[in-house]
Amino acid sequence: MKTNTPYKEALQKAGLNRNEADTYLYLLEHGKTPVQQLLKDTGLKRGNLYHILYSLRDQGLVIQSEEKKKLHFELNDPSTLRPLLDRQHQQIQENIREVEGILPELTSAYTLNYHKPGIVLFEGVDAERRILEDSLTATEDILQYVDLEAVTKQHSEMNRLFAKKRAQLKKKKRIILSDAPISREYALAQDSAITEVRLIDYPLPSFGTVMQMYGSKISYLTLNPSGMIGAIIEDPQIAQMHRSLFEAAWSQARPTPQKA
Repeated sequence: MKTNTPYKEALQKAGLNRNEADTYLYLLEHGKTPVQQLLKDTGLKRGNLYHILYSLRDQGLVIQSEEKKKLHFELNDPSTLRPLLDRQHQQIQENIREVEGILPELTSAYTLNYHKPGIVLFEGVDAERRILEDSLTATEDILQYVDLEAVTKQHSEMNRLFAKKRAQLKKKKRIILSDAPISREYALAQDSAITEVRLIDYPLPSFGTVMQMYGSKISYLTLNPSGMIGAIIEDPQIAQMHRSLFEAAWSQARPTPQKA
């Protein structure tokens, strides 16, 4: 069966297999055709041909009819290919999200098997989402230093979204903040079972960054919306050093007042 190669390649890219594309193009050239003629011209076995025709029909690409008790098939309007393209696009986006979702785990496995620090960098507005998503893989408390004012001004919506996800997953976070009205207000608004805040008297300058420690990972996220950068470093020794420093500061910090 002769087919138009450029058309065939495009149809296959849209999601049709080789035989479906060939049959589609045959009907494009010959119009409404009885099954017997299709069997003769395509050389396909009866079972295979019916499977192809019914697949094209179920996708809305061809129309089935009956004339003189014989099945005929013809093309539907080519615009019916668009939903097929939309499904392909959606599947590609889902595949991208799935692969992105396992990248932290792949990095962890790579680090473990090759015994070297794993370093992953992210840039742009997506950096915040990637850093926060990775923190949700924590199996123990997430330890955090944060420029609370920068988060509140520029990233409150994203922060609320992931705080909700973290609460659903029951991932506890411990945060050290400089004692200030905004810190006390933030602490009072938290569910202490999920987020525990302690205060230090040292007046920290605005550093526009979030630093988190969990498992064998340290993550950094700059909060400048015009040039955000995220980094995840995975190394047991580096993580242990930062956790030890955090715990030392935590032991000296003051618990915040609880909700009445």
